[in-house]
Amino acid sequence: MTQHTAAYLRRTYESLEQFQAAFDSFMELHQEGSMSGPGLGYLPTCWPEEGADPAEVSRRTDQVARLSGECAAVADLTGANMGVQGIGVVDPIMNWDTMLRPKAFLYPSELRSIITRCLGVLTAKIAEAEEAERTVELPVLGPASLHPTVWNAAAPFWTMHQLQAAVRAGADAVVNAAKGLGVRNDLPETSIWQQLFSTNDPMPGRPRLRWPGDPEDRDVKTMQDGLRQFAPGVQMTVRNPATHAQGALTEQEAFELLATLSMLSRFVERCDVLDPADQGEPQ
Repeated sequence: MTQHTAAYLRRTYESLEQFQAAFDSFMELHQEGSMSGPGLGYLPTCWPEEGADPAEVSRRTDQVARLSGECAAVADLTGANMGVQGIGVVDPIMNWDTMLRPKAFLYPSELRSIITRCLGVLTAKIAEAEEAERTVELPVLGPASLHPTVWNAAAPFWTMHQLQAAVRAGADAVVNAAKGLGVRNDLPETSIWQQLFSTNDPMPGRPRLRWPGDPEDRDVKTMQDGLRQFAPGVQMTVRNPATHAQGALTEQEAFELLATLSMLSRFVERCDVLDPADQGEPQ
């Protein structure tokens, strides 16, 4: 996959097209040497046509030189660098003007082929980058990213594809963790959550969970009220159906239920625990 944006690659493509046009214009005033015969490897591979206006030749040469600089990234992007014996790896676009000097290693016709090939490679890279930009990269999620209380309990069943059992185990683990706060064991599970998030003062066997912050703050009050309804709701809509509902859960449904339990666990984790033994001080 390309590491460059489609916009960057399009600009590079346009610069190379301009270089191609400028080089074609340059060659209108130049003659290409033979690829065989005396002087091969010792002479320039192109030279000005007889009678060509020196000023115009110079202007077109400068134009090609300037545009070659704008194409400095093309060879690396497209793999167009070439190995030259006795010199090493060479960028044929940036070193196009060696064809005007003795011992030239590049012919105009070769450069034209290289340019055409580079345009093709860039076209493919642009299409690839555009496709990547159209594709929304989705976050990688899995059950192992759930809260440890939930996943540690659910994992043995999930790996055996016993999805309802996994949800049931996760829900039981969450409510058992809540019981570990000192709640009376004789309370039904739904009542445990109602008692924990009650706004009443804590009592023996009835600790309270408080959303952190100033209890008079509107946002804190909203979270506290929401949790007082959310937690029992999770118990009634996730744990109980996992035990009594008919029909199998799909993997997606089971994951969403476990994710709900995970969210509840993370909320509980953030709350302060009020216990009467601590005279209302949060733990």
